[in-house]
Amino acid sequence: MPGVFCVSVLAEDQEHVSRAFAQSGADKFAGLGYKPMASGSPRIDDCIAWIDCDIQDVYEGGDHDIVVGAVREMAIEREAKPLLFFRGGYGL
Repeated sequence: MPGVFCVSVLAEDQEHVSRAFAQSGADKFAGLGYKPMASGSPRIDDCIAWIDCDIQDVYEGGDHDIVVGAVREMAIEREAKPLLFFRGGYGL
């Protein structure tokens, strides 16, 4: 099963990035800085950490798919608190 993805762990000062990806329709990357990884997947600029993966398995999970990745490489980019989204809101 071919395919790749990169997880970008957002910092608490990147709520605007999360909101941009939550909107339906528009180009999710418009106006956002990102770099392509070795896999070709985009990594969001200024994220706390990133995990570049090959898709290993995909499982049906109700109205979503659950994607399991085999890690190619990963790194911590900066020290910051993570952006948390819980029960419909940001933060605790």
